[in-house]
Amino acid sequence: MKYEIRVSETGEFIDDFETLEEAKKVLVSYNKEDEAQGIYKEGYYEIVSKVTLFPTNEEVYIDEYETVNIEIPIEYKEAAVTNDSRVIAYDEAVAGWVELGRNN
Repeated sequence: MKYEIRVSETGEFIDDFETLEEAKKVLVSYNKEDEAQGIYKEGYYEIVSKVTLFPTNEEVYIDEYETVNIEIPIEYKEAAVTNDSRVIAYDEAVAGWVELGRNN
């Protein structure tokens, strides 16, 4: 999973990171820079999670507020819902995220 900083209102990409901690640290520095320039706006930036699906290499964004509403086979330890309502899970056999179906 990767983490992307983008402009909240427009979705404009700014930067991406391997860890959430890295993204949070840089987000704090962006806010401090904006404060110093007198242009700070609460919630201007957001951090979103993204993964690449196997085998298509399609990048999808995780909807952090949506819960999985379908039964997930036990072999998948991590599952999520994308921003377009697809249920995905991490498949250790292929070392990647796979699509399991649509969220109800």
